[in-house]
Amino acid sequence: MAKFTLKHTVASDGSHVHEVHGPDGKVGEIDDAHFCHYAEAARGLKPSDGVQASELFFAELGRPEILRDAGNDVAKAAVEVKKLLERSGAPIKTEAALLSECIVADGAVDRQKLLGFVRAGELKADAPFLMSDAQARVEKALAKGLITPAQIKTGSPLRLALSDAASFKALIEDRPAVIPVGEIRGVGAAPGEKSPLEIAEMQLSEAISARMTAAKENHDQAEHFVVSTEEGRRMWETARKLRLEANAEKN
Repeated sequence: MAKFTLKHTVASDGSHVHEVHGPDGKVGEIDDAHFCHYAEAARGLKPSDGVQASELFFAELGRPEILRDAGNDVAKAAVEVKKLLERSGAPIKTEAALLSECIVADGAVDRQKLLGFVRAGELKADAPFLMSDAQARVEKALAKGLITPAQIKTGSPLRLALSDAASFKALIEDRPAVIPVGEIRGVGAAPGEKSPLEIAEMQLSEAISARMTAAKENHDQAEHFVVSTEEGRRMWETARKLRLEANAEKN
């Protein structure tokens, strides 16, 4: 018995054509409507059983709830299927990549987005602690003069600390300070230069501002955190000492 096969093509007018091919080549065509009726009949469905056919499709897809949640609106459900396929075809993001997505403008961390990833199961429960540890390393590097507040605002130091701790240590923590910290050489300054007091207060202010940005804290909260660190306490005491000396000179 000769075997016949169907071949789907698209005509120049955009219509769908189902060609019938036998041992000697093309023997005819089946129009789109006729083919759909045939396919439905082959599955034991009537041409009018559109909903039943759709239910069968989504059941075979393994996601029958998609059609149900769409109120049996096939077009609406198809949009959800498309989104599902796009997500399944997207590359799997690493933990570091997801954590980096939580770093927003000015190097700040979007805590709600971070917790959203945790609730969705895309990040482990300890993700907020990993973020806090990385922030602490960045803030310590700032206090030591290893990076500047401007660099922190780009988010790059925090991303590096999250994605490659070893590189952060080699490129930032193990290198000499890039800005002077706590170099006090008396109260006065040459004309046109910042005084040691101004420098000390500026460094303390920059450390507090960086903490406010990174942790989304108010000034008092950030100042309390900075001063509780060894470097922050030293900067605060230096600024306080110079302020007292400056006030003594005025009096």
